[in-house]
Amino acid sequence: MGLEIIYLVYQNRRLQALVAEGSALQILQQGQIVPPLTAKDLDGAAVDMQYGERSASTLLIWFSPSCHVCQENTPFWNDIYTRYRTNKIRFLALCDADGDEAKAYVAQNALTFPVISMTDDRLIDAYNGRVMPQTALISPRGGIEKVWPGALEKSRQDEITAALDSLSK
Repeated sequence: MGLEIIYLVYQNRRLQALVAEGSALQILQQGQIVPPLTAKDLDGAAVDMQYGERSASTLLIWFSPSCHVCQENTPFWNDIYTRYRTNKIRFLALCDADGDEAKAYVAQNALTFPVISMTDDRLIDAYNGRVMPQTALISPRGGIEKVWPGALEKSRQDEITAALDSLSK
C-alpha cells in the first residue's frame, strides 16, 4: 500500500504540472486587456499600437510559418486587409518566427498586411501568442471583443466580415 501511495503522489504531481503548463497555452479571451505595443514591422517601419478613446479598433492576427492552418487562413486575411484597412480599423499581424523566417513566409504567401516578428516573451504572453492561429478583434481601449482561434471556415469568415462591416460604417 505504501508503494501505491508513493505512485499516486507522483502521478498527482505530474498531472498538476501538466495542468499548470496547459494554462500557459490559452487563446485570447473576450474581455482580456492587451498592453500597448511599439515595434518595427518586417520592413523596418515603426508600428505603434496604443489603445485609448481616440484609437481605432484593431484586427489582430497571430500566425506561425510552421502552422498549416495559418497558411489556409492567409487568403482570407489578405482579403479583409484589402477591404477594411481604414482609419477606423487597423491591422496587427504577429508572427512567432524570427525576422528571416517570417519574411520568407510573408513573401511565399503574398501577405499584404504589416507583420511583426514577435520574439519578446513578455508580449507573447500578454497577447496569448502561444496558440496559432488566432484572429481577434480588439476594442479601441485594448479589450478583446471577439476571438476566432484556428481555421476560419465560411461561417467564421462571415462573423469577422460582419464585425468589420459594423466598424467601417
